[in-house]
Amino acid sequence: MLMTILKKTGNWLKLHKNISYLLVYTVLFFLIFMGVYINFYIRGLSFIQLPDGFHQYYPKMVYIDGFFKEVISNFLRGNFTVPQFDLNIGIGEDIISIMGTWIMDLPFSLFTQFVSEDSFEIVYSLNIILKLYLAGCSFSYVCVKWGKRRSHVLAGAIVYVFSGYLMRIAPMHPAFIHVFIFFPLVIYGLDRIIKKKSPFLFIGSFALIMLRGYYFAYMATILAFVFGIIRYLDVYGKIYWKEFRTIFFRAAAGYMLAVLMGLITLLPAVLLYLSSTRGNSGGEYPFLIYSLEYYKNLFTGMFFPPGDTDYPALVSVVLPFILIPFIERKRDDKILRIFLIVSLCLFCVPVLGRLMNGFGYPSNRWSFAFSFLAAYCVTNGIGRIFKLRNAALWVLNGSVILYNFLFLFAVPDNTEGCLVPLICLDFFVMMLFLLRNKNGKLWERLTAGLVIGFVCIGAVLNGRLTFDDSYGNIAVEYFESGTVDGYIKETTHDFDFQEFDSELYRIDSTNITNENFSVALDVSTPSIYYSVINSSFVDYLKGIHLLTAASDFRISGVDSRVQVESLLGVKYYITTDSTIQYLPYGAEFVKDLGEGYYLYQNPYARPMVYSYDSYMLKEDYDHLNVLQKQNAALNTAIVDTPQEMLSLYKNTKEEGEISYTVIESSGIQLKDGKIIVDSAENYLELLPDKSLEDSELYLELQGLEITSSGSQSIEVYVNYGEVSRTVSATAKNYTWHYDNENPWVNLGSGGKEGDTVYLSFSTPGTYDLKAIRLYQNDLEELSPVPENDEIKNLVFETNTIECEVMFDKDKILNFNIPYSDNWTLYVDGKETETFQVNDLTIGCMLPEGNHSITMIYSTPYLKIAAAGAIIGWLGFSVAILLYWRGRKRDTRRRQESLRVD
Repeated sequence: MLMTILKKTGNWLKLHKNISYLLVYTVLFFLIFMGVYINFYIRGLSFIQLPDGFHQYYPKMVYIDGFFKEVISNFLRGNFTVPQFDLNIGIGEDIISIMGTWIMDLPFSLFTQFVSEDSFEIVYSLNIILKLYLAGCSFSYVCVKWGKRRSHVLAGAIVYVFSGYLMRIAPMHPAFIHVFIFFPLVIYGLDRIIKKKSPFLFIGSFALIMLRGYYFAYMATILAFVFGIIRYLDVYGKIYWKEFRTIFFRAAAGYMLAVLMGLITLLPAVLLYLSSTRGNSGGEYPFLIYSLEYYKNLFTGMFFPPGDTDYPALVSVVLPFILIPFIERKRDDKILRIFLIVSLCLFCVPVLGRLMNGFGYPSNRWSFAFSFLAAYCVTNGIGRIFKLRNAALWVLNGSVILYNFLFLFAVPDNTEGCLVPLICLDFFVMMLFLLRNKNGKLWERLTAGLVIGFVCIGAVLNGRLTFDDSYGNIAVEYFESGTVDGYIKETTHDFDFQEFDSELYRIDSTNITNENFSVALDVSTPSIYYSVINSSFVDYLKGIHLLTAASDFRISGVDSRVQVESLLGVKYYITTDSTIQYLPYGAEFVKDLGEGYYLYQNPYARPMVYSYDSYMLKEDYDHLNVLQKQNAALNTAIVDTPQEMLSLYKNTKEEGEISYTVIESSGIQLKDGKIIVDSAENYLELLPDKSLEDSELYLELQGLEITSSGSQSIEVYVNYGEVSRTVSATAKNYTWHYDNENPWVNLGSGGKEGDTVYLSFSTPGTYDLKAIRLYQNDLEELSPVPENDEIKNLVFETNTIECEVMFDKDKILNFNIPYSDNWTLYVDGKETETFQVNDLTIGCMLPEGNHSITMIYSTPYLKIAAAGAIIGWLGFSVAILLYWRGRKRDTRRRQESLRVD
């Protein structure tokens, strides 16, 4: 019956063509994929890249697997509470804000539920491959719906999926693939609205982008708006205001519905971004013109590997297809010319790059849209490129020759590596002369096949160059298959802390192999690496000049500073034979874990909930130096407003600065607030004038600033005894700049009399540096934390902290978790105001006596976001149902009208 209907309606032929196309595309996809990533197979590599794949995406996948298992287990027991806060994401973070986009990456995020942890690496790789494949399917669907021939579409799909952008970024940032899948559907859906057809594809595909992250949703919004305006003018010739308003409001209403549908992850993530240090950051970037080096890289990086988010590295033979709309200048090419010119402006003007990146640093991550545009140019031009008139063909040939010369001028160091793709381009242009103006279906198929062949060969060549040892050598960034879990577990030697000690505490390691090992191993640590994190933690670390890493959202421990570790409640350390010198002061041996790993305990660690009976005002705290701040926060609560019921803390910590003697230097000059490094083999050796036994030695590089030097980033290497530290400094116009002009670095407590501090700089140059200072952090009075009798029955359950408090006088109760307005505190059943303590944690004022304490966490506006998403999806479903019922009704009326006639 179904077959009969299909044949009668003519859909059988269409279905047959689609299945045939899909089969050919599938075979080609996997053949090219194997050719591109052959180095991974040869070397036995996984698809997990260092740093982002290893530090962010793989641990996220492991975490989300556990999250779903916990939610399903809770639901089966009748507990319908969804976890919203986790103490084991860094020192405590909102789950939905950080993990929500990947939790909602359905059905892909569910795949790990059906395999053991031993197969997670395979699932990770299969996720990437499947999404790449779907990106090509999405492009193909849109082009076929636009009436393009399937043989032409196939070449464009290969260009789209195997652009250098995706080839390089897909394993590095799997989240970036989503927009490649859904953006073509958004554009086609908007095109349907402009043509007064149904808006559902536009709404649904945009909603799926929203669910998977605000970042690309933001870029897709701008690009869709630009496309809508240009496409409207292309379709209608000019603006008819009444009709334009109708179409605009229809698209806007659809967009708002899509936002509503994606609100469940969109709203929490945006709110965290806006409150984070990254959301408030901004650097000094060029406004209208990039450097000449950038334009040279862009010129070659458009069509030659290795690609990335700034340089799409399309197949070289794409160039002639992009030139066709400018050479022939037919009316139908007008819209392509406009889009290509707009793209060129976005690539070339820094302020537009900043606009596309949310007014942060200039970035071309929007060039997923350019990959789509270029692939469409290929699809659109296959039927014409072998039929160009003589004049047009010679212009095209001249343009390619000019490109050859400019290319060789722009990249003299890489010409050998790119010679084969360049020859492919030239050979393809020669074929245009040989096979032009042939007629007949056979020649059309031959030329289409020829383009497909060149595109496939070009994609494989680009892939081989990208990952080949002698050229891009990107493969060195990836882990060997089957080793990733082992590397993560090296941080703690896979030690089961909860089995050893079931209390609430944090742990640290001197061997941090992965900043997010906490989510993979279910422990709480002072290490974290996500795009945005709670600003309280970052602000606290900046206040004590601790951020010596490359960004303020990637934190690798807390510099082994015992006072900071203790304040954060770090009770245990894991160390190794090779890193034991980095243990914080006073660490006590607990046990030998075998294979060169050891467990130590911090006797000074504060518990997860404790109290203060005195306070210091933050305005006074801000005037202290680093050592004084660290000492003060251990002994008193730092608060914004006076607490009349408590005594005022008097800081007794001395300044701590000690003098030193420069005993030797080479290639370094210090004068007039500058440090001049004029040799790659530079060093400066300092001898501290005194040394205390119970102390840590700190180095301060006061006023270190490198922007005026022209360098984007440098490193300062510091050695003292067996301790080696690296201080990073970045220019204000550096992509990942963070403000830390007075870095302090802990050189440990293991120094001996006569040990010298040895400094060297990674890059010669002249840098601002007011002074180099040494401080002795006297820890003689640091005492172990006594048994906590005030806090009883402490329980940390899903989104809830509960305990019983017994105070003999008025005190500040402090919860050792990052401050957030999202916690609600109840004291004896009554809601009580909280405030920030120590620039970091959550506190409240409590009178003497016994109290029952409950803290409840709620992701900001989660109920509103969830309600909005439910309303959005229900509204979307009802609208589709009403639309199809209306279509059926109209069809029935037409049929009845025909019968009457």
